[in-house]
Amino acid sequence: MPAPSRTSIAAITIAARAILEAEGLAAVTMQRVAVAVGIRAPSLYKHVRDHGELMHRVANDLAEELANELDAAAFSEDPARDLESISAAFRRWAASSPAGYALLTSPVPDSWRQDPELNARTSAAIVKATQGLVGPDKALDAARTFVAFVHGCVSLENAGVFRLGGDPATAYRFGVATLIRSMTGR
Repeated sequence: MPAPSRTSIAAITIAARAILEAEGLAAVTMQRVAVAVGIRAPSLYKHVRDHGELMHRVANDLAEELANELDAAAFSEDPARDLESISAAFRRWAASSPAGYALLTSPVPDSWRQDPELNARTSAAIVKATQGLVGPDKALDAARTFVAFVHGCVSLENAGVFRLGGDPATAYRFGVATLIRSMTGR
């Protein structure tokens, strides 16, 4: 009779995410994750095929969490208010998981990317809100414009680039409000 497993995919994913956030992407190795879950590296291969699959699972976990946050923020049925809430949730999540956010938005091998349906889910609340403001024909363009702004801001803020003084949060809210006004024609 085979010995029972001493870990799980969930535990492996949690450990990999913790290493990612604490030590950075380069530290997320099969050996390091195996040690974190209390097994030897060869045993980790019983759970994940290779490093690419490990990173893919981490990306899926991150994308699922982000999608849940954005979905929860879009509850008012007022597209402008929902975009404001989505932008705040987006910023909070990216600040709470900066290395994970970077993993989702940086050039990485295709095998590491989240599943296409999760990618669509992370965008769904944004597309729905922008559609409510600009209509179905321009919703995707408006959503991409919105994402480009919020991504740029949170990436620069996470990198510590905003050093001219002032409050980045105030500038972020100003930018979001300006985008929303431009989408509503006000």
